[in-house]
Formats: sequence, structure tokens, C-alpha cells
Amino acid sequence: VRQELLTHLQAIVTSPRGRKIAQEPIVTERQGRYVIPVKVECRRQIKGIVHDVSNTEATVFIEPWTTTDTQNELRELVAAEKDEIERILKTLSAEAGAFQSEISRNIELIAELDLALAKARYAREAKATEPIIVAAVRSARAEGHEPGGVLKLVEARHPLLGKKAVPLSVEIGRDCSVLVITGPNTGGKTVALKTIGLLSLMALAGLPIPAQAESRIPLFDGVYADIGDEQSIEQTLSTFSWHIGNIVHIINNATAQSLVLLDELGTNTDPGEGSALGRAILLHFLSQRTMIVATTHYTELKALAHATDGMQNAALDVDPVTMAPTYHLTVGIPGGSNALATASRLGLPAEIVSRARNMLSKGAQKIEALLIHLVTEQKNVESLRHSLEKELNEAEQSDADLKNRLRQLEEERRRIIKQTRDQVVREAAELQMKIRGAAADLRKEKSREKLEQAKKTLAEAREKLDAEVWQARPAVEMEETEAGAGPIANGDTVWLKEAGVSVTVLSVFEERGLVEVQAGKVKMTLRLDGVEKRIPSTGVVKTGAALIRREMSKPGVSPELDLRGKRAEEVEPLLDDYLNEASLCSLSQVRIIHGIGTGTVRQIVREMLASHPLVASFRPGEQGEGGDGVTIVSM
Repeated sequence: VRQELLTHLQAIVTSPRGRKIAQEPIVTERQGRYVIPVKVECRRQIKGIVHDVSNTEATVFIEPWTTTDTQNELRELVAAEKDEIERILKTLSAEAGAFQSEISRNIELIAELDLALAKARYAREAKATEPIIVAAVRSARAEGHEPGGVLKLVEARHPLLGKKAVPLSVEIGRDCSVLVITGPNTGGKTVALKTIGLLSLMALAGLPIPAQAESRIPLFDGVYADIGDEQSIEQTLSTFSWHIGNIVHIINNATAQSLVLLDELGTNTDPGEGSALGRAILLHFLSQRTMIVATTHYTELKALAHATDGMQNAALDVDPVTMAPTYHLTVGIPGGSNALATASRLGLPAEIVSRARNMLSKGAQKIEALLIHLVTEQKNVESLRHSLEKELNEAEQSDADLKNRLRQLEEERRRIIKQTRDQVVREAAELQMKIRGAAADLRKEKSREKLEQAKKTLAEAREKLDAEVWQARPAVEMEETEAGAGPIANGDTVWLKEAGVSVTVLSVFEERGLVEVQAGKVKMTLRLDGVEKRIPSTGVVKTGAALIRREMSKPGVSPELDLRGKRAEEVEPLLDDYLNEASLCSLSQVRIIHGIGTGTVRQIVREMLASHPLVASFRPGEQGEGGDGVTIVSM
């Protein structure tokens, strides 16, 4: 319908008659009806309804009679469309309303998530952390046994200054509840005041603060501040009266669990009266145990903070050479106002500054000079402390390096000793294998020639075991060591503490604390304190344990072997080993106890004895020897 209407109106405008009466060849809209802009002098040349007149009254907007029915139909359709839209929206709203509680809960959760993400983004961008929240009452204890009522900020920065901010570290509530900050104009006193208050409020609101994680914020019941100037002509309110009004409100509402921030306390009035008023206000808050931070230029307030328990001075430092502010807060000393230096730095003519300095009393000049000297000395002390800390760290690092090097040398020494031991054990294992091979040959070969060859191999192996490092070293009885043993020299025989053997000294390097020794064919370099030169007082020598703990053969063999209770598969190896050892020990006759039982063990024993190369003959035991439960063997 709309397109049909527009086409009809456009045809009227573009017709020859329409071009004469139309102000412009367009179709426009007035009050929701489509109209043609017609020249005012031609308005009677077209029949229709006038809906509007231009501001210049040169154009009238007419709806032709020929389009009225179509326009009415279009309006009806628009109204029907609007009603349908409202019906659909009502239906959708009713359906959504059924889940009103779920939707509300989801909105709350989304808001919580949005807040958490916003805090996380801020913490990442500002390098902020979550401080430790402690109780505001000083006698209480917070988590981790931290004292309550202590406000501690470590390297805190004003959130709006960003990277330009100079970190601020301050602690209030442990030794004092009133902190008086002094320093030069434009030195950062007000910024420090705002940083303390703003970070406290951020922490209480659950926001991370731009400070180190060890910072602590008490759970204040209120943060009250008197900062700035709100004088009003309409309310006949001067600067001083505005400040006093704020302080009255703070006094009436602050408690022992509140934080109070007062900027330029006692100013904008007579200095004498303002100073007295400021001291009285600080003493009032001190008696109420309210935590308060105040800035001032009054010397009397500095003296009060210095002389009163529970109060402490703090100063914004200045460069002692240029007198420019450094914006660094130092707790414990008052600061000078340096008004003349600040005025000179801001461009006040030098002759005015010089005349003002001459007008100062000698006492004021001495106080200013003393404060500058204190600041200089404090900087020197801080520089010396940092230097000492650096040297201490370097010394600790050097000590750690030396200990690490000593540990490496000790590990290297142990590794060399272990390698030497492993080598000795390997050689011992090889000799043991030769012995076992010779024993096997004795069992397998019965000929005299093979027997002699096997005995020769055994003799060579035992000769090696008795030589050099395989021989057990004589250990000196050390019940008493004579004094004056003298230093270790080349050729001395010393005791190796770690291995428990004696070695021969090849070279001594006293300046390096090392000694080169030889044990058999093995040479090694050790620390001097790893060996010991021993001189026996009694001369009594006893043989110590051999370096190779495993005995190659037993010193003595029993003349009988008891096989009772042994399984059949265990009999032959035990009997074979026993006969070998008995032969090596030159036993001429042995007794094998096997019992009677079922006769299985006895049969295995006698069958093996019948074919064994080391057995000359065997017989059952007689009446006094054990009868048929034993076998007597002649080697």
C-alpha cells in the first residue's frame, strides 16, 4: 500500500501540471501523512488537505484528495501493525516473566563476574595487589597473628598518577596513632594524604590497590577527610570556617576505629591561634585513639609530635643541593617548609627572596639549616646502609659459591675413590672367575695332568691375591699417637681415611693443600686432610680388614658336612663346594651326614662320590661313626 501511494504521489509531482504547482519535485511527510510541497500561490489549483506551512510561508504541504482513501488505509495498517507488535511483545514478556527469578539471578552473577574481571584488569594494568585486611581495634589480632589497628602501606602509589608516582611507604598504629607530615610547598603532602585515604577506601571496597602485597589495611568504620577549599560567598562561608565546619563534623562522628585525614591543619587564620587550635585537635584525637594523618607547616605542631608519645613526625624530602622536592616520605624526622626556596624556584624575583631571607629571625634560619643538615645526614646513612647491604649480599654470595665449589671438590674426590674401588672390585671378580674355572676343571677332568694344571692356576690366582693392594694392610694400633709426627713428606706411608687403607706419598703440594698418593698401581690426588700420618706409641701392629671384603676361601673347613633337611637339588652343589674346599685345605678324610630317611639324599651323595675326581674312596659309617646315616670319604 505504501509503495502504491508513493508511486501515485510521484506521478502527480512529475506530471506537467504538477511541475508547475510543486515547490520541489519530491514527496515528503507531515504528521504521518504523505504530502506534496505546493507553492502558496498555486494551492487552489490542487484539491486536498493542507497539513503544514513552511516557516517562510512560501510552501504549503497538501495531501491530494485522490490519495486520501489510500492514506487512510495505510494508517489503519500501521495501527494494526503497532497493535500486533504490542501483542507479540506482551506475549514474549509474559513468557520471559515466568523465569524472572532465574534472569535476575543471572544478571547478578554477570555483574559479579564483570566486577571481578574489571578488578583483575585494573590489577594487571596498575600492578595492584590485594592487601591484608586486619581488625581496626588495636588490641585485636588479625590472621597470621598480625596486630590489629595497624595501617601499613609498602611502595604505595596514587592510582591516578600511574608510573609517574613516587612510591610511598608508611606505617601508622603500631608505635603511633597520629602522624604529622611536614615538608615544602608543592612537595607532595596532600598527594600523600590522598594516597593513604584513597587506598584505604579501595581496599575496603574490595578493590586491589597499587602497593606491595604485604600492605595492611584496617577495617575502618569510616574514613573522614578535610582536604581542599570550599569557601562560599552566598553562604558567607570563609575558608577557615569551612575547614572548622568539617572538623566539627569529624569530631562528632569519628571513633577509635576511624581514619581521619586533615590537610593544612590550623591554617587560614592567625598563625598563633591556628597553631594552638591544631595542637588541641591532635591531642583530642590522640586521647580518643583515633588514627589520624595531618599535614602542616607549623613548627609548634612538629615539636608536639616530637615530644608526645603516640605521635610521630614524617617529612617529604627535598634535594639538599637544589632544594627541589623529591616526593619521598621519610618517617621519624620533621621537614622544613622551604617557602623561600620554593618561591625562588617558581620564579619570584631573587631580590624579593633575598630580602625575605634577611627578615627571618636567626632562630628560624638555624632551624632551617638544622633540618637541611638532618636530611643530608639521613641520606648519607641510607647510602651507607645500602652499601653495607650490598657488601653483605656479595659476601653471602661469595660464601655460597665457595661452599658450592668445596662441595664439588668433595664429590669429585668421592667419585675418584669410588672409581678406584670399582676397579679393584672388577679385578677381584676376574680372579674369582679364574678360581671358579679352575675348580670346574678339577670336577670335570680326572687326569693327573689336568689336575696339576688346575692347581697351578689356583696358585697363580692366590699369589695375586696375596700381592700389592690385595694383601691386607697392617693397621697400626692407635691407642696413643706420639706428638711431633712431623709433616707428610715424599715416600711416607700414610693412612687413607675414606678408604681405610695405607698408601704411599708421591708428591705434596702444601700451598694448595693437596697430596698425590699411590695404592698399588692406582695413583690419585687428594686433600691433605683426607690422609693421616700415624706413628704408633707401642709398636703393636695388628692386621686390619682387607680392602676386598669377600673372602676368596675360608681359613678352615669342618671335617664333616651335614646335608640333613636339604632338598635333592641342593645336595650336589653343596657337596661339590665342600669337597673342593676340603681338598684345598688338605683334609685327608671327611664325613658326610645325610641321614637314613627314604634314602634319596644318601643315594645322590654316594652316586656323586663315585664319579668325583677329588674322592679316592668312600664307605658307610661304622657303628660308632653314625652307621648308614653317614658316609666316610677319603680324599
